[in-house]
Amino acid sequence: MKTKFITLIMLISLGLFFSCTKENTNPVLHPDKIKASVIVNPTADDFYILEKDNADDIMDTLSWTPADFGISLGISYVVEVDTTENDFKNAETLYAGYDNSISITQGDMNKKMIALELPFDVESTLDIRVGAVISGYDTVYSAVETFKVTPYSEAIPLYLLGNATLAGWDNNAALEMTIISTGVYEITTNLTSGADMAIKFIALLGQWAPQWGTDVSGTWDAGNLVYRPDEVTIDPPAIPAPPTDGSYIIHADTGNLTYTVTAAK
Repeated sequence: MKTKFITLIMLISLGLFFSCTKENTNPVLHPDKIKASVIVNPTADDFYILEKDNADDIMDTLSWTPADFGISLGISYVVEVDTTENDFKNAETLYAGYDNSISITQGDMNKKMIALELPFDVESTLDIRVGAVISGYDTVYSAVETFKVTPYSEAIPLYLLGNATLAGWDNNAALEMTIISTGVYEITTNLTSGADMAIKFIALLGQWAPQWGTDVSGTWDAGNLVYRPDEVTIDPPAIPAPPTDGSYIIHADTGNLTYTVTAAK
């Protein structure tokens, strides 16, 4: 009986030993040993003017130093960019992977700028940071760096015409609208009232397609846009003119297929 009791004690002790040994093999991160990445490129002195004709060219190679967690585990990285005032609340991801650098084309960067709703052909200041990631632990971010970029418009142009406009129904003289963002346009111009007066939108001067009109529910001040992609498709109804002559702000959203017309103040 004594021998069995001693054997049981030894087995329990061995179990506790191996259990403790296994528990002690888990990596422990020491905050004083963690070193975040440091962004090498870009810097606050860098500025980039993106050009549509050079969309496939490399804008630059973004690079950063490796992070150090004080343990031997695979570290992945995420590179984020956002406007300064947004504090990475809706950041765009430029890269996610295990490298310490990434070459980005002008076209790819421009798409990120459009997603951030930056104005076209205007220099904007952006924040960039690098997050170092180890599975199961919080992301460790680098200090924020800044750089400047001027994006280009990827949107197609849009033109206003109709006998309520100064251009009439001459599709070669249609009025070019201002691009607010991709698929969103605006123009302030004089419109003439009248029961038989109306407006429409076209994408190409001298052609009647692509074209945008409205449906039977469209009114002079708001409604749905109806898209005519080609000359074979039937013309959609025109948008009615306002009830009085004057200066109006015409807003067209070809992505959401809506329009508004409001009196200019």
